Amino acid sequence: TTYGSKFIYAGYMNHNDVVVETLSATFGFNMIKPDSEYWVLCSPNKIYEYLQSGVIPIIRANCANSTVLKKCSLWFNQSDSEEKILSKIEALLSEPMTIKEMMGDALEISREFTFEKVAYRYNTIYESVFYKNRSNEHFIDG
Repeated sequence: TTYGSKFIYAGYMNHNDVVVETLSATFGFNMIKPDSEYWVLCSPNKIYEYLQSGVIPIIRANCANSTVLKKCSLWFNQSDSEEKILSKIEALLSEPMTIKEMMGDALEISREFTFEKVAYRYNTIYESVFYKNRSNEHFIDG
């Protein structure tokens, strides 16, 4: 490869090793295959982990909060070619100061996505599911 040992596919890794590697990474990838049937709006939890590690997310997916995250990440559409993606990444690699700024922006933006700040959303989801299921109990019991 052009970048030698800088890009390594590690295969399956246990959670602790993933954390160590993420904390030492510059880029984190969240890319859905363009022909996937799973091209739907998703909550980008892995991206939030990248932000908290100061890692620049490289995203080819339909993720929530894209407007907020654009400052510290590279975004690609479903129709963008591999050549375009590689070209943008290579261009960024040639700008170390931009990389440094984006990593700092990632850390700054991560403060908006801490569990404490978004916990109420989870509570809302859990409560709506719980109450919906509770209201259907009479159908289950007969």
